[in-house]
Amino acid sequence: MLETLSCPSCGKKLIPRAGHIVAASSFESCLRQCTICGIAFSNASKRPTAIYKTIEQNVYLSTKDGIREVLGRAVNVRNRKNKLEKFAFQTSEDAVTWSVFRYLQNEDKLCQLLGLLGPLQQGPTELYLWGISTQPPYLPVVNGLSILETSKELGEKPDSITEPDVIIRSAASVIFIEVKLHSANQTTQDERKLLKYISKGKEYFRNTEKALESRHYELVRNWVVGNMIAGHCRFTLLNLGPSVLFVDKNSERLKQFVESLDAIEGKREFRCLSWETLIDDQTLFDKDIRKYLQLRLELKTGAR
Repeated sequence: MLETLSCPSCGKKLIPRAGHIVAASSFESCLRQCTICGIAFSNASKRPTAIYKTIEQNVYLSTKDGIREVLGRAVNVRNRKNKLEKFAFQTSEDAVTWSVFRYLQNEDKLCQLLGLLGPLQQGPTELYLWGISTQPPYLPVVNGLSILETSKELGEKPDSITEPDVIIRSAASVIFIEVKLHSANQTTQDERKLLKYISKGKEYFRNTEKALESRHYELVRNWVVGNMIAGHCRFTLLNLGPSVLFVDKNSERLKQFVESLDAIEGKREFRCLSWETLIDDQTLFDKDIRKYLQLRLELKTGAR
């Protein structure tokens, strides 16, 4: 028996509808719905997740333009449907990624963000989310190179290519950002997956054995792909997440990953940045988006 909950927007009592209790995958499949506000709760008896009727409801107000165009073109074709489905969940990492970086782009603060990584940069910047430009005509071309062509060079499957969460292109730099909200950095025990990238990007590693031992699959992929796309430009791979991400059970493996890199100051670097550091910067966000971000950082990964 599901508990009666209240709509977080209007306060209406959400009495569970009659029906078979299954894991919710959308607003429509939730048994506790506020049809007026378009907010529902998943069918979990403990820690239910809020799910919105539309994906636009789950992003910061000023960042709605272009969501569907970008999501519909995300370069990892195989994951598009899942990404779109999960985007309406209040715990969605992708919704937070979209809101934060589109906000910074709209407020012309991407260069200010990059200033946290080094000397303050000036000039125009381009933003790509999940491999696609956030501006029409929404193409997967960064620094004059197609992500799709780079993927083909690496021998990736056409429907399952490396999809950086965020790419920022400035006048002299290419920055890849691997974003984490509540999940850990992805690791793998399958050495073949790691070798596929390490073997093609040996020049970017000081110690390939340590790269293998690190098991950090996502970071290895992004390090190789990012360096290939950056070419002669400065490249930075940034791991953005809550501060606990950098001291979790994989922290020793993360240290191995860092030690494996042929990082050269001013040429190619790996950096870690916490959400807490961003929130503490009073000049980067206004109070409304800071509230949006803080709420989602406090949410635990709910059940469906």
